Amino acid sequence: MDGVLNEYTGTVHKHEIGAPDLHTVCGATYNLDSDHLREITVEQALTDYDASKCGRCFEDGGSY
Repeated sequence: MDGVLNEYTGTVHKHEIGAPDLHTVCGATYNLDSDHLREITVEQALTDYDASKCGRCFEDGGSY
């Protein structure tokens, strides 16, 4: 599954399908600088970056 990693917060979000740039389902990245965002698989973000899942994008995620 495609995700967007916010490297600043260590949170991975679901990438909004068909959306431009690095927009996410929850909308948390719409106004963020893309320098801190990385398109990545959710699995890779969790294992390689020890990221947390966004609670608005994932049922099993924590808070933003």
